[in-house]
Amino acid sequence: MRYRVISTVVRHLRRLLVVGLAILFHASGVAAQRVHVQLIDEFTQAPVSGALVLLLNASDDEVGRATSDEDGAFDLEPEVGQYRLVVVRAGHVDIHTPAFEVDDGSLTLQILVPPSPVPLEGLEVTVSPYEDDLFWLGLTIEQVGRRLITRELIDKHQGAKDIGEIIQWQVPPGVQIIRQENVNVNSWGPVADRIELCFSFPQARNFDGSNSCAVLVLDGRITSDEVMVHVDPDDVEAILVLRPLEARQLYGMMGNGGAIVTYTRRGRPSGR
Repeated sequence: MRYRVISTVVRHLRRLLVVGLAILFHASGVAAQRVHVQLIDEFTQAPVSGALVLLLNASDDEVGRATSDEDGAFDLEPEVGQYRLVVVRAGHVDIHTPAFEVDDGSLTLQILVPPSPVPLEGLEVTVSPYEDDLFWLGLTIEQVGRRLITRELIDKHQGAKDIGEIIQWQVPPGVQIIRQENVNVNSWGPVADRIELCFSFPQARNFDGSNSCAVLVLDGRITSDEVMVHVDPDDVEAILVLRPLEARQLYGMMGNGGAIVTYTRRGRPSGR
């Protein structure tokens, strides 16, 4: 009798052990795996903190979420399977990653998040008309100095009849102002009788050695001296005088003689 009781107890213990091993084996197969992710700003290469991250399974059901820390990092512990991430952060483009597999072991991902401008309702930003050209030339207002004639400077010289007189009052170093009445025929040759207004740098010469006029630009368009002499000084917002090397960066070979870039208040050329 005692032997039968002991035998029965042993059989029950064996069954419990087998069931326990089965449960343990099953649990090890579906245990959560560690996924370590870091978010990096694509432009600055700085960590993107405070981003909301959603973990979606193969059916696009949300099965987890996290927030990136100051290092742009976070950890997830999904079960084995296929997943993708959705990253949402103000000032950045929303990211929907391709699907990735999670299997046994850890997984490390690094995601580049492109920045996106944040619209600020009611905020109006005014940019001076010449700032765009200075940006492309890699110049600052301080570097161009007297070669930038702003409206404030123009207002100090009331009564200018044309662009030439505005520049003449400011007199950027090295710029010679030539008009029809003082053209030197020996220096200009056959084009002398066609010159209305010319701005010439000492180092600017044509292939034949004659003087070369700076290209004239009015509100972003190359124009003629005949048009420029009829621009109303009261319409001028600013004038930027570019040396030959600078002018070639914006206008190619036409800038060999430098450039006189005029910006009007209306943003368009003024006719006769």
